[in-house]
Amino acid sequence: MIAGQLVSTDRAVHWDGQTESSEKCSFGAYFYQIEADGYAELLMIFLLF
Repeated sequence: MIAGQLVSTDRAVHWDGQTESSEKCSFGAYFYQIEADGYAELLMIFLLF
């Protein structure tokens, strides 16, 4: 079952739960910012696994 809105792969963002140095991130809340073509948004994601 899929919940939410789906986008094409050329517009999707994937994060594997690791830092830039390939270390696993701890459980918790993380903030991230998306910027593209005059669009910018700061969002929060919860890492639960």
